[in-house]
Amino acid sequence: MVLYFSATGNSLYVARNPDADTYSIPQEMKKNERRYKADRIGIVCPLFEFEVPDYVKDFIRSSVFDTEYFYMVITYGMHHGGVAERTAAFFENLGKQVDYINTIIMHDNAIIVFDMDEQRKLESEKKVDV
Repeated sequence: MVLYFSATGNSLYVARNPDADTYSIPQEMKKNERRYKADRIGIVCPLFEFEVPDYVKDFIRSSVFDTEYFYMVITYGMHHGGVAERTAAFFENLGKQVDYINTIIMHDNAIIVFDMDEQRKLESEKKVDV
């Protein structure tokens, strides 16, 4: 089971490739009770200003995950800024177990910051085969 939040599509792309059982966090947030049970549960989301988005943190805080293996994958474009370590601390402060956290580099797509034509030229450096 993969729960994802994707603003531009990068995280959705990553979420859909390894596991067909995907759920949109914004859709799940509409539910009054959020309990998830599976052998493996993962969350995929983008990096926002060197952090997991507050929306995703709210989802994690207010949800129950019953699983043997919980993981998180954070997509980013230019610098991950040590987000994995801060995310591990976030889980620890909540008293929730996270077994694996990693980052995946994608195209920088903050339109107001990056030139998408320039990013496409970096295709070979930022190609993700999940």
